[in-house]
Amino acid sequence: SIALPTLVLVGALVLSPRAAMLLFVMVVIELVVAALIDRDPGMYPINPDPEWARNSIFRVPLLISFGTAFIGLLVRRAMIRHRTRLAQAQTELAANEMKLRQVFESSRGLICTHDLQGVLLTVNPATAQSLGYRVEDVVGRNIRDLMPEPARANFSDYLRRVEANGGDMGPMHVLARDGSLRFWEYNNHLCRDADGKPYILGNATDMTERRKLERELRDLSIRDPLTGCFNRRHLSLAVERFEADQRWGCIVVDLDNFKQVNDTRGHRVGDESLEKTLERADRHLYQVRSAERLDDRRGTAPSA
Repeated sequence: SIALPTLVLVGALVLSPRAAMLLFVMVVIELVVAALIDRDPGMYPINPDPEWARNSIFRVPLLISFGTAFIGLLVRRAMIRHRTRLAQAQTELAANEMKLRQVFESSRGLICTHDLQGVLLTVNPATAQSLGYRVEDVVGRNIRDLMPEPARANFSDYLRRVEANGGDMGPMHVLARDGSLRFWEYNNHLCRDADGKPYILGNATDMTERRKLERELRDLSIRDPLTGCFNRRHLSLAVERFEADQRWGCIVVDLDNFKQVNDTRGHRVGDESLEKTLERADRHLYQVRSAERLDDRRGTAPSA
């Protein structure tokens, strides 16, 4: 009554549905054969009624086997359904991880992760390319080592802000492999991995070329394109920045007969005349400024 139902239960859980059904049929046949065998009552210490013993030796194990097989099949069905859902979840997780990896690898944005000390854990190719390195050359290095000396002192403050606020954003200056200065705008967040260990997810944009273009456009708006000298717009902006009691001066130079040079020798020669005149004036002003700085160090009055 115990051994055969247990065998049916194990078969329902382990074997395939067809094999489990075949095992169940074999158990039923064995019980029928056992019920038909005429046993000697003297074999048992307790001699029950022969008719009751003949019927119970077939019915009781058969009922237990039926119930056990039914429960086993239900459990098996639930296990198969659970395994199917688990397999689907693992497949979806692998697909999502592949998508995230593709985004990480192919993104033109600068993406990295680093620990709470600033050591880089992962770096996407765009970040390494922005600095002129390979990915394997950057992973394992501290971000502080990639920053110019004046900016390194503020790196600890950045780490404290991330831990305190869960993230931080702002500008960051880093040095490329060739020594050039790169300007990044970052927006970083504090995250935790599956084990609960904290790390910082970095997302930045390289603004170096944009800032260079902005400076060039600003220079074009306040400088003469031919000579490079400041124009009237720069003078207006400078006047706005001066304090009311601040003294300042402006030198105005007039070139006599310049129109005649343009008319007789051409505009190219006229442009060259302007450039040479400005070079000479700038060289003279540089000498004057150098003499003034020298006089200041000596403590004497500036020379005329």
